[in-house]
Amino acid sequence: MSFVKSFSTVGIRAQSMNTSPLAMLTGYQTFKNVASRTLVPAQSLLVRHYSSPQDRFNMRVIIRDYGVLDDFVPLKRQDRPSLLSKKGWKVSMAHWKNTVLSTLGVGMVKFHVKGFKPKQFVQDAEELYNEMNTAFASGNLDVLKEVCTETMFAKLKAQMKGRSGTYKWFTKGEVEKPRLVTLRFGRLADKMILAQATVRIHSKQGMVVQNKKGQIIGGDRKKTQDILEYIVLQRMISQPGTKWQIYCKVHEKPM
Repeated sequence: MSFVKSFSTVGIRAQSMNTSPLAMLTGYQTFKNVASRTLVPAQSLLVRHYSSPQDRFNMRVIIRDYGVLDDFVPLKRQDRPSLLSKKGWKVSMAHWKNTVLSTLGVGMVKFHVKGFKPKQFVQDAEELYNEMNTAFASGNLDVLKEVCTETMFAKLKAQMKGRSGTYKWFTKGEVEKPRLVTLRFGRLADKMILAQATVRIHSKQGMVVQNKKGQIIGGDRKKTQDILEYIVLQRMISQPGTKWQIYCKVHEKPM
């Protein structure tokens, strides 16, 4: 019996290899601009930076309805068609294009953001992902509001309504190290630059459900599933005091 509704991503190219223990929804809307040269020095991903009410209002106006800059998720090597076929050539070109754009994106971040290191970034992204899952399971709205964008937060909050029992999510380590998949930039308006990064996370996850007496009525503390997910982190890099937050998930889908 499933104690947590499986999630789906509306309008985004994708399917995860396993159903996550957590529920999540997000919207998608095509976004055409994919590059920008204007960046600002980054702050630590996991440091909380509180904005004024006016700043939060401005951010909502700017980024509320924008979608994924690039929903590309690479196909597994065993799923890629032969290069000699038309489909295989198309897949190969899509992977090549992503490599070029992501390399350019990483290079620009390193040039403009002192101390930026992709390896540290993906580790911080995985920690944010774990924070989000833990907070969603336990119903901690304060943490969710910090680690998620407003749209993601609203949808997760709505999914919490009507839940019975106490949910506890846990992870027992990585199946594979987290990896940066894409890094893109888009200009929303003059001097307003949005950055999005897709990070691949493959970890061992589980969940238990407890009643009011603390008795486990669902799940097993000793059992986990290997879950592969791609999370999109977003940041308005042209605005001071902003931070990376989880915008949505994207999933693998045959091209």
